[in-house]
Amino acid sequence: MLIGYARVSIDDQDLALRMDAPRKAGCKRTFADKRSGTKSDRPGRTVKGLVDLAGELSGRGVRFRNPDTRSPGPRPAPSR
Repeated sequence: MLIGYARVSIDDQDLALRMDAPRKAGCKRTFADKRSGTKSDRPGRTVKGLVDLAGELSGRGVRFRNPDTRSPGPRPAPSR
């Protein structure tokens, strides 16, 4: 079963836009996160934390599709 993850980090971003991609990819369930990426009180927000988590999940048989992390994703249109 495919499981998705969608995240926005600023109030102006629309989480609904991010939820479309996992749905179109065939995800049966998608977890959503709407928080600022600058809060240091949340654990696991480092590259090392991500690598460690991915390694742990992989050891449990979870397989990943490579997400496109080159850009922060959809942004709201600029105000005129």
